[in-house]
Amino acid sequence: MYMAVTAENIVCHIADASVVSQMCNARQSFRKPIWQYGFLKLYGPNLLTCEDQAWAHHRRHTAPTFNEKNSALVWEESIPSTRGDLRKFSLNVLSGAGFGVKLPFKQLPQESNDDPNDMFKVTAKPPAGFSFTFRSAVAYMNLRIMAVVLATMIIPKWIPRSLIPWLKSDFEAHRDLEA
Repeated sequence: MYMAVTAENIVCHIADASVVSQMCNARQSFRKPIWQYGFLKLYGPNLLTCEDQAWAHHRRHTAPTFNEKNSALVWEESIPSTRGDLRKFSLNVLSGAGFGVKLPFKQLPQESNDDPNDMFKVTAKPPAGFSFTFRSAVAYMNLRIMAVVLATMIIPKWIPRSLIPWLKSDFEAHRDLEA
């Protein structure tokens, strides 16, 4: 626990769950600083901007939604979303540091003007002569690195690629990234 004292107020920060629970159960003794939530009044009265009877009214209507079951569902849904965001972040760092190609976090459609650097632009479809966009080629190779190594470094070059169609995408991703 520590306290922050300023000319305007005193704030006590607590990290002990049992003390926080006691304070939340004694709401009359520990009033919340609703003045800090004034900007949320834009959305109308709510749990943060109200106290006493109005708070009880809002709590009664929102309590069924904010429960352990729904919190678990939110947590479960956030994990794949976060993993996807981290993959994009890692891909952007790898592309920038490894290839000198800066990619936006969110793909933005861009028009092609046949500039040689267009292959690095973020587009919905790959440039002419390519099977993958730059981003999708790097992402594909990151996810299937072992298959790409097998296809491009282990399988002899003299074996016709048509005999191993299940590695077609691996060959194409490697070819597109090499270009």
